Amino acid sequence: MLRTAIDELPVEHRATFVLHDVEGLSNCEIAETLQIKLATVKSRVHRARLFLRSRLAAYVGRDPALT
Repeated sequence: MLRTAIDELPVEHRATFVLHDVEGLSNCEIAETLQIKLATVKSRVHRARLFLRSRLAAYVGRDPALT
């Protein structure tokens, strides 16, 4: 389920999410690697997490509005 949800992320969000939450890179390292602004990294990671939380809510039995 998680892999499927990650695969559904837009490419930009998936890249930042994987680099941050899977590979463990810092926001600064991601910004440098992808040559984007630090604020963009933070925004994309946040939006990716919101997307995944929403997609996985039914799987874990929680209402995403309550988290």
